[in-house]
Amino acid sequence: MRGRGLLIAIELDDAVFARSVVERALRAGWITLGEGPDGRTLALTPPLTIAEPLLEAAAEQLAELLA
Repeated sequence: MRGRGLLIAIELDDAVFARSVVERALRAGWITLGEGPDGRTLALTPPLTIAEPLLEAAAEQLAELLA
């Protein structure tokens, strides 16, 4: 089945910072996109079946990327 999964978006204040986060995330192995008219919103779409420990690790890494 296609289209099943989780979807979350994080809206940042600055488009330049958002692009920086997207680039650093890519280097860290993440696939994320800058969404919205100015690219300030990060779209995250992990699989619906993601294991809780992996989700927790991803949240920690995301916090580091946004720091």
